[in-house]
Amino acid sequence: MSRQPLAAFAVVVAISLTTALALGGCDADLVTTCGAGASTGGATVPPVTSVEMGATSGTFDFRYETRNAHDQIEVFYEGKSLFNSGCVGESREMALNFGPGESTSVDVVVTPNCAGTPMTSWLFEVGCPIERPLPSVPSVQVTAPTPSAEDDR
Repeated sequence: MSRQPLAAFAVVVAISLTTALALGGCDADLVTTCGAGASTGGATVPPVTSVEMGATSGTFDFRYETRNAHDQIEVFYEGKSLFNSGCVGESREMALNFGPGESTSVDVVVTPNCAGTPMTSWLFEVGCPIERPLPSVPSVQVTAPTPSAEDDR
């Protein structure tokens, strides 16, 4: 199956340094829904994005690009780490599991310029939970033995 570029899948929520400062600087929480993406070009304020999943557990696709500048991307559910990219310049996608729990959101924390580069550009996408079918178990028909005439003796 061929994949389209990440941007083609996302309704992109642009986060800029100006917006982050207007929302309160480093402590600003941004909120979006699963299936939407977030990106920035050059912002050095570490945003925390809360992503509404609409469920308290499930499996979702997570994709990110930190491109050539090194950034760190972490995903959390109820404070528990689901993923930590480390300080990297790469593109990856994976399936992540969350819950069960009480919360219906996961948090994505981006630490831009973790290697001290002068500029950065990153993006990520959190897909909505996917219902994965349970593996099918072949049915087995069991028949009880038929009593024989010898059993009546």
